[in-house]
Amino acid sequence: MFLKVGGHQGTLWQLQVWDRKGQPLGSGTFRLRGFAKAQIVPEEILGWEQGALHLKDGTWLVPEAPAPK
Repeated sequence: MFLKVGGHQGTLWQLQVWDRKGQPLGSGTFRLRGFAKAQIVPEEILGWEQGALHLKDGTWLVPEAPAPK
């Protein structure tokens, strides 16, 4: 898996995720669920499960739902 981490504001992070073949898995704004983070480093990543990024400390980054119109 390949991950590009953009900027973040509070618990919202900008992510782009691809599989090993270069196919996009997900991108956009993700909300941090778990421990606060100043940065996300590759060694922390366990995997991509059901559209969310799972980190070793039990933290998840889940897609942020768009605001209702």
